[in-house]
Amino acid sequence: SYASSNSSSQTLTVANSAPTLSWKTAPPASQVYNGTFTPVAATPVSGQAGYSPCTISYGVTGGCSINNGSHLVTMTSGTNSCLVTANLAACTSEGTTYGSATITATVAATLATQRTLTINGVPTGAVGDGQTFNVSTTGGSGTGAVTYGVSGACTISGTTVTMNATGSGQTCTVTATKASDGNYAS
Repeated sequence: SYASSNSSSQTLTVANSAPTLSWKTAPPASQVYNGTFTPVAATPVSGQAGYSPCTISYGVTGGCSINNGSHLVTMTSGTNSCLVTANLAACTSEGTTYGSATITATVAATLATQRTLTINGVPTGAVGDGQTFNVSTTGGSGTGAVTYGVSGACTISGTTVTMNATGSGQTCTVTATKASDGNYAS
């Protein structure tokens, strides 16, 4: 017969389940000013390694803003890049404790294309030597400064064009340029 015996005690430490977070729909490498995109992060499906039922939240810094309800990101700059972050919170579900995870992506900013800039005030008929006319513009995008240039039989001072024709058939070409404002290209 055998005498009774006691087993030695063992301590077991249970670690948090390490989740895996990845982009299901990754932010684009670049986005134009005022353009939008919707990033989506995900963990593996239930039963696979890296799965987590915890809540994913999104944030941004830099040249963009985010709608917290839909996580739609809007580029608010044409030159300042945007950092998009997806955060998976830690939680406990059905007796299992899941850890947290974070992923990030940088989106380069791109200047938006300038809308058509139209020159106004240029006469449609012939203008004699020494006569003047004033030009202005409509259209374009952003707040960049508009500058004017001329070539041919004329000069310009500010927005006033003076004809310098020495004979018939000479022409004057007026050009308007709108500078970039950091969001729209020139």
